[in-house]
Amino acid sequence: MTDIRDMRRRIGVTQTELAALLGLNQSTISRFEGGSLPVDDRTLLALEALIARAEAARPTALCTLCERRTDDPAVNSCTATDCPCAAREAA
Repeated sequence: MTDIRDMRRRIGVTQTELAALLGLNQSTISRFEGGSLPVDDRTLLALEALIARAEAARPTALCTLCERRTDDPAVNSCTATDCPCAAREAA
């Protein structure tokens, strides 16, 4: 089962806002989320496209010391406590 509520929250919109983006009524989104109405393929594809656009537009978080990414631990990430530049900055 597709969790529309989690998908909606990922992009940070209300049911009303999501409904407007998808050309649906808020009550339809509520019924999707409540499980009383199955999500059709067209709506699911449109929602996945919205999520992809929202995530692409999200600014990348960078370490202020070395500009390595801090939003994705799998991609060369660091924090202020383990940043390789922190020791040089403190000296």
